[in-house]
Amino acid sequence: TGNSSWWSFNPVAPTAMKKVLNHILLQETRKSCERVCVPDQAQLEVLCSGSSGDIRSAVNSLQFFCLPEKELFMAKRRCVAPRERVQRISMKAGPSGGEEDQAIGGKDASLFLFRALGKILHCKRGKQDASVPEPGLPPHLLQHHRHTLLVTPELVVERSHMSGELFSLYLHQNYLDFFSDLEDVDRASQYLSDADLLTADWTSRSLLEPYGSSVACRGLLHSHSHQVSSGFRPLHKPSWFLVNKKYRDNCLAAQSLFRSFGLPPVCLQTQLLPYLAKLSNPMRNQSNVHPGCGPPVSDEMFWKTETRDSDRQGDRGAAGGGGGAEGPSVQSA
Repeated sequence: TGNSSWWSFNPVAPTAMKKVLNHILLQETRKSCERVCVPDQAQLEVLCSGSSGDIRSAVNSLQFFCLPEKELFMAKRRCVAPRERVQRISMKAGPSGGEEDQAIGGKDASLFLFRALGKILHCKRGKQDASVPEPGLPPHLLQHHRHTLLVTPELVVERSHMSGELFSLYLHQNYLDFFSDLEDVDRASQYLSDADLLTADWTSRSLLEPYGSSVACRGLLHSHSHQVSSGFRPLHKPSWFLVNKKYRDNCLAAQSLFRSFGLPPVCLQTQLLPYLAKLSNPMRNQSNVHPGCGPPVSDEMFWKTETRDSDRQGDRGAAGGGGGAEGPSVQSA
């Protein structure tokens, strides 16, 4: 209707959502005289992260999780030590720290293209803990030392629901705006070239496509020698789409023009059209045109040409006669 309006909200941070859920649990426990099944803090963290910032989904999942029918299930869960349970959840989360376990009423964990590209291009890394010793690298490899990544590149590509090759195209189109050092750009372009080389052969493209996207993503992340400054940067569609559209339009136009030849598209593009282009190049230069096909020659042009030829013959005669003989006189037309 005309009076309706669209409201959008930013995702709620997991820490703020956890405080809200703890407050709801406290109030409901008092009202029900502790007859509800209360999850522990580790399960609450998984529930918060699995809701993807949607507080309504988190409250609904908490409501179903606290049903009395969950008591038997919770008793089995309590048999596991809390520290072991937290370690198990952290192992599922992986190095990203925010990857959610979808076992507890989680929402769809797929990423929009904008967010998926931002996770790779912004190159967010964790801060090094002073108590944890850094890995020892030899002196000639110290420039390759990086802090721990906050994302798993392969998981980001998988959740974007795009092919690895298409995701690499978007990275190749937009990565320059996220670099400030020329040496980092050179290193990133080399990694992108290596990723493109893995999928160059069509016989093994389907097999090596995940490896190509992994090399492209991890190569861009590793090429950042320092943390990228935060801020909004617009993302652009790859130019490959426009080039591919022009290529398909040109193929259709060539097939319609040379339909009588009966050639397949490959022969038409690689044999006939290049041959016709070779034939048309000499016609663009007037000096290569056949005398009968060029513009008419005036008397003045013919007189200059005849005089130039006569002078050359006179020079040859003077050189052959010792320099004393004169060359032939110039005859007019």
